[in-house]
Amino acid sequence: MFLSKNYSLFSMLILSLVLSVAACKKDNGPAVEEIDLFLIAGKDSTLTVETVKGGYSVLSDNEVTAVATLQGVNVHISGKKVGTAVIKIKDAQNKERTIIRVTVQRGYNLLKILRYKMSVQVANAAIKEQISAELNQDLPAPAGALYGIRDSGGLYFFPAGLEGERTEGTFTFDNSTRMLVLKYNGKMFSYIFGSYGTKGASVSESPVLYTDYYLRENLTEKYKTLYPAAGVTEVIRDQVLNPER
Repeated sequence: MFLSKNYSLFSMLILSLVLSVAACKKDNGPAVEEIDLFLIAGKDSTLTVETVKGGYSVLSDNEVTAVATLQGVNVHISGKKVGTAVIKIKDAQNKERTIIRVTVQRGYNLLKILRYKMSVQVANAAIKEQISAELNQDLPAPAGALYGIRDSGGLYFFPAGLEGERTEGTFTFDNSTRMLVLKYNGKMFSYIFGSYGTKGASVSESPVLYTDYYLRENLTEKYKTLYPAAGVTEVIRDQVLNPER
């Protein structure tokens, strides 16, 4: 009788352990699927997620950057603005089933006009002052404007910054002459593209160095023609540019 009682207690202990393990396995549920997605701003992507079923929901934690909608087993994602977003798909019990980490990129390189740099070498002081005034009044683009250079030869021009109006155009570049021709707003602008050289902290202080570029207009011959007796030797106007990240 004593043995039977011990056996009964032992059986109950084993049964409780089995039920406990079974319960733990049931609570864990299926593993959460994780996906990394890279998008160009303004473009869409559709992913097929086999784990999606009826009653599931989808939510982006940053709809300024990316918006998502469910269409059956497909998740339609629209890239809105440069940045990152985490999109979560949840089941009817509000449990996460799929996590999509979205990175939205521009798809083009940005160059920002930091300022203008002039070099006016004229013997006649009054004419020199006049030319300097003209160069500052008749600027091809305002400081703070940006150029978006695309690999396909396409161009975006942002006269008032990224949040402002965007004009589309084209560009061509001759590597042998460094001549860059921009076409937008029905106009054509020709520049010499170059670099002032690398500058920044010493390598021992920081490995991060940066370079200012320029779009140069050599207007010397133009002003020699306009003012032949003024002693014009050099008239140069640079747009000082820096990559915008």
